[in-house]
Amino acid sequence: TSGMIAELAFALMTGAVQVQEEPLELTLFRTRAANGVTAVDAIAEMDPDGLFEQNRCTYVVEVVVLDSAGSEIVRDRWNRSADCEVFRSDPAARVIDTFSFAVRPGRYTVDMAVTPGGGGAARTVRTTLETLERGAPASDLYLAREVGWTDSAHAGGWAIRKGQLGIAAEAALQIPASRPLLGYYLELYEPGEPRVNGVVRAR
Repeated sequence: TSGMIAELAFALMTGAVQVQEEPLELTLFRTRAANGVTAVDAIAEMDPDGLFEQNRCTYVVEVVVLDSAGSEIVRDRWNRSADCEVFRSDPAARVIDTFSFAVRPGRYTVDMAVTPGGGGAARTVRTTLETLERGAPASDLYLAREVGWTDSAHAGGWAIRKGQLGIAAEAALQIPASRPLLGYYLELYEPGEPRVNGVVRAR
């Protein structure tokens, strides 16, 4: 099994859709859901320079997903705030935002816009998304600084959660020399629909 995972990991290194358009980067990770649906985890990474005012670290995100015919499938908008002190003390710190959606088989366009909370020009990025093939043997490979259990002590430290697992993924992963560790998350699929995992207790 470990050999199979290693081969799949190598083959899927380029499977995730990544768009780099400084100062906004967007990566889409795909997993398989029931009935042929593809679940998508999106990670956006932003340079805080020009995004925040001196004492107001807020921004607005808008996401639109269009199908191949141009019909709007998803539209969402939200406000975010960040800890200004983090960016003052660490010039290399980046702003990370995440969102998720699910789509049926097809080809889609994903548009994202990020606007400073105090107003100003929006940062935009656009990418296309191809859903996983029905017989795909695995999900995209999630590379991360760390993968672990989502206990209460580290509840806010995970960009993505999969059940009880947390994934500290980034749109543009950088591994510091002071902590040379790399984690990954990969789902392997058997032919047919995904199984439902759980525990049944009889009384």
